[in-house]
Amino acid sequence: MSAEPKPKAAKKKKRRRAPAEEFVQYVVAIDGWDWGYTLLLNDDKRPTDPYHEFRHLQISGRLLRPGGLKTDRVELALLPTNDMSEEKRKAYDPIALGSLDALPGIIRGSIGIPSDALTPILQMLIAKELKFILMTGSKFRHRSARLTGLRLEMKLTEDDLPADDAAT
Repeated sequence: MSAEPKPKAAKKKKRRRAPAEEFVQYVVAIDGWDWGYTLLLNDDKRPTDPYHEFRHLQISGRLLRPGGLKTDRVELALLPTNDMSEEKRKAYDPIALGSLDALPGIIRGSIGIPSDALTPILQMLIAKELKFILMTGSKFRHRSARLTGLRLEMKLTEDDLPADDAAT
């Protein structure tokens, strides 16, 4: 009688947890902006609206932080939408406000904003009062970052500056 080795029980593979997403603050000094407006007849076969309207605000600037990226040029498109009205947005469970994409020589981003926020933002830009864009989001991964927060500010506070900049 030969003793056959017992088959070993298959080990369960442990699932690797996704690393906790690290969030950073992107600070941009505004140095220019442009606004465009388009109104067209809606030629869809079954339009829900007879018009197609497109408005967007393009803000450009210099990335102050975080450092270490290949470029400091930023273009951010703020896209007003009626889907963000208080009645409609209660039904949503968004994962991001928008995104940033690192392209050769520039970082481009887009963020949806409530349509009623466009007028005061434009007024402040015309008056040259808005100086900074502060965005909270994930670190760049595969040349893309997901944005979870947006602030447009007239000045930076000590809380907005990194510890080494606040001392200067």
